[in-house]
Amino acid sequence: MKKNKLPVTTLNLGKISSDETVPSFIGTYGGALSEPEVQAYVDHADFLLLLGVKLTDSATGAFSHDFPEEKVIALNTDSVRIFGEPSSSPHHFEPLLNALEELDLVPFTGPYPAKKPVQPFTPDETLLTQTRFWEAMASFFMKGDTILAEQGTAFFGAASLPLQASSSFIGQPLWGSIGYTFPAALGSQIANPSGRHILFIGDGSLQLTIQELGLAFRERIKPIIFVINNDGYTVERKIHGAEQAYNDIPMWRYSELPQAFGGSEDLVVSHRVKTETELDVVLKQINADNTRLHWVEVIMPKMDAPEYLQKLGTLFAKQNS
Repeated sequence: MKKNKLPVTTLNLGKISSDETVPSFIGTYGGALSEPEVQAYVDHADFLLLLGVKLTDSATGAFSHDFPEEKVIALNTDSVRIFGEPSSSPHHFEPLLNALEELDLVPFTGPYPAKKPVQPFTPDETLLTQTRFWEAMASFFMKGDTILAEQGTAFFGAASLPLQASSSFIGQPLWGSIGYTFPAALGSQIANPSGRHILFIGDGSLQLTIQELGLAFRERIKPIIFVINNDGYTVERKIHGAEQAYNDIPMWRYSELPQAFGGSEDLVVSHRVKTETELDVVLKQINADNTRLHWVEVIMPKMDAPEYLQKLGTLFAKQNS
């Protein structure tokens, strides 16, 4: 990518598998959920090379991708399709990727789709919305961060944001196993104690694996954890059953959980935010104190969701009707 400056995109399944800071990275592709310029660029390309790509429903906007197989070579670990036809020739995926990197191609000269620059977050006294929360996060991220995004509003908010160089991204968009990222964040932080880990998790998902919080205090690790309290399974409300009881959960006192699980003042500081200005104050406190785990309960409207999820929910609802 860097050598030949070829335009590169990823699905949300492959978030940060490519450096998102280089000019040749054009953004995340998701079919009809992409930025319009990115969607047009990919769907109308003369040729596409897919490397380890799985075209799943949540990654392609309910299969709304619109590029023809006749323009695609798809290489996977166990299969190859060349312009729509399967190949029976044996191959080894990793050496094949290494060989592609060594190809001496004429450098691509563009143009690339224009990218939206990350704007500084300027708060006011209004209640937080999903849109404004994720705008704040885009300017909060730093080089080398490990971002973990739980399936739900958290994933669809975080996965659409540009990440800094040397960042990592952990999520579960294929199987959608809710509750996964909370213990994953603790394991990743234990493996890399000097790195900054930021977890975004919804209230419903957290209730599945909250017991692991005691482990964080035992191991004295210090991730930054944003608990999105939007009173239930908002991602499911957007797809099916907006007012159904099966999308409701018990309301916990989330900001008090660290103390309940043994978190002392020297190990954790708990925050609770409802407004943009409250969030801005907490982000400054986090940046000023990296000696403790930061636990942030973020109050959001029940039916609010990132724009990506709003659109995906509409597509899934049509697909399921």
